[in-house]
Amino acid sequence: HVRKYKASKDFKCDHCDYATNNKSSLKRHLLKHKIATKLHKDSQDCECTICLKQHLLMHKNNFKCGACDYSTNHKYNFKQHLLTHKVTQDFKCEDCDYATNVKSHFMQHVLRHGDIRKFYCDICGYATNFKCNLQRHIVQHKKV
Repeated sequence: HVRKYKASKDFKCDHCDYATNNKSSLKRHLLKHKIATKLHKDSQDCECTICLKQHLLMHKNNFKCGACDYSTNHKYNFKQHLLTHKVTQDFKCEDCDYATNVKSHFMQHVLRHGDIRKFYCDICGYATNFKCNLQRHIVQHKKV
């Protein structure tokens, strides 16, 4: 009961200005865009409400970059674009100078510094957490 009357609308549509406080409502709303795209993707002259809103959005460009001329009406694309300008990096490795804005890349990097190495080179004792790194390393021995 309390959730139904929540004031803030945290769930926003990336395709139009629809917003809701209910995730299920947003999913239902998104289906309208999906259906309209399937039904009318070949017809540029369609005048249904959904197609008209989509067409108007093409000219709107709500999201404009302050660092360059880039603009878009899709929030996700805009967020991804902003990362290209970001100077500071949110994730910095404590063991080396590696830094990134992408959490998954950082987590993958941190594994490289782990104390437990799963893959060992029988020739020289090189150790790594990644099988692909060991395979690449072994190729270096074969070149010599």
